[in-house]
Amino acid sequence: MDPVKGLAFNFIANDTFVPPLGVGTMLVQIQASKDAEQHVYTVPLYANFTFPTSGILRGGDVYHNPVSASVIDISNFVISVTPPLTFDEQFRTFWNVYGGIIGLLGGGIASILAKMFFDRIQEKRKSKREQKN
Repeated sequence: MDPVKGLAFNFIANDTFVPPLGVGTMLVQIQASKDAEQHVYTVPLYANFTFPTSGILRGGDVYHNPVSASVIDISNFVISVTPPLTFDEQFRTFWNVYGGIIGLLGGGIASILAKMFFDRIQEKRKSKREQKN
């Protein structure tokens, strides 16, 4: 389904489950090609809901409904196509997400290495003192 030139849509699943009195969700992957125009697009999404005439409820009970129902709904989906991120913007985005954990791990490793270094120096001093005596 490609309703807009330069944008490719991929619905991850064609079917979804909507619980009673609930909201169902579906993942949509959208890929903008390099020739896609930088613009705000309004894309209509069409949904066809079909309710079965029979099924098994959560408790194991079977239900039968002689009337099948089908509902068609249309919603508008707004997509902004922006220029690709620069290297600096990509790095800032990466660092905002992972910088804290990298800093924490790096600090932990640095403190362990520092302790090992100072322990080794202390061992050398101790062995020198023992050799003098």
